Amino acid sequence: MRTYAEDMNHEPFDWNAALKGLRTGSPAKNQGLLYQLSSEWPTCACGNLCSDLPRNIDAEPCESELLSLGISFHEAVDSLDWNHARAVLARIESRSAELIAEMGVSA
Repeated sequence: MRTYAEDMNHEPFDWNAALKGLRTGSPAKNQGLLYQLSSEWPTCACGNLCSDLPRNIDAEPCESELLSLGISFHEAVDSLDWNHARAVLARIESRSAELIAEMGVSA
């Protein structure tokens, strides 16, 4: 399954690996990169999901819950709240899986 990031000519990014082991409040070695990637819809946690998920012209997810989760994810990265970022990422992945299943898209 292609990610939206790939469709927009970006390398897919493994957010789970990037967030692994980070302690909340502590800066990441690649903090600037994480902030930059999380601030753009094609490369954020939502952008590294199935390209079949509907998006608007600004690349934002059309589904309101997924949109809200993406914003929360960026805010968590911005505030170095890595625990919250991991929790939101898990919710993004779960909600995306639900939407993909509802759409009948196969992996």
